[in-house]
Amino acid sequence: MTKTLSILLLAAGAVLLFSCADPRTPAALAPELSHTETIVLWEQAVSNNATISADFTVRAPLADINQPGVDEPARLTVAAYIVPDADVYWYESIVGDSIPAWTNAFIRYLVAIERYQGVLDSVAGVRALCDTVPASCPPDTSGLIPAEQSAGLALAPYQDSLAVGVADTTRLGATRDSLGIVLDNRFVLALWMDGDTTTVYPDALLDGAGRLSGQGFYLAATNSETNMKGRGFELDMAQFEAADLRNPGRPIEFNWTTCFIGSTRPCLSEGTHTLHARASGVSRITAAVVLVYAEERP
Repeated sequence: MTKTLSILLLAAGAVLLFSCADPRTPAALAPELSHTETIVLWEQAVSNNATISADFTVRAPLADINQPGVDEPARLTVAAYIVPDADVYWYESIVGDSIPAWTNAFIRYLVAIERYQGVLDSVAGVRALCDTVPASCPPDTSGLIPAEQSAGLALAPYQDSLAVGVADTTRLGATRDSLGIVLDNRFVLALWMDGDTTTVYPDALLDGAGRLSGQGFYLAATNSETNMKGRGFELDMAQFEAADLRNPGRPIEFNWTTCFIGSTRPCLSEGTHTLHARASGVSRITAAVVLVYAEERP
């Protein structure tokens, strides 16, 4: 009887043991609070002054913007590369060679002018002393006139050369500035979103004459291997400034992230969207968009 009772107790204990949950079983995974997605749109895609387009999908609602300018639920990175033309090389030649070439000449002219002007000033000082305090006048002033004439003759060519140099560098500076205005308007990156026809020029300004400035492709260093100049743009798609051809004189702030009721502006709602881009001249574009999705609720 005792043996039978022991067996029954062991069996009951086994049933109880195996009917309980295994404590080693992993708990259900907690929901992912937030996650990001990076979508490459183009890698060195050829533009060549033509519009290129890339589709991408927003898979879920984007994260909220609680702190404008800090929270960035969507960020667009674009790099555009252009091949410089003859005017770009002309600009660089003026800035890097023509104007700097005058530096040593100016130094030489100014040193000589200071030297001979010092002689003339000394002669003038002795004459003034003799006129105002005759008792202090040197006993022999016969050398004043020859010294004055010699210094004057030596000074004149340096003054003429300096004037030529100032005129030439002034002309070069005007040409440089004029080229800068032309080149800043010639080489640009333009963007569009979805079906909106508003041409957006990030980091640019449109003046009253309809010229664009600010992107500065022509100022970038030329890559010795590709012979291209590159410029990168990091755009918070909820808050970035750009030139709009319909609004000259001031930049416009664009928001391509938030969807406003009744607005015709593009916005990153769930679904497929299209980014369009165009870079001037012989050009290529690389771009990627980073999306930060909203928190997933349990």
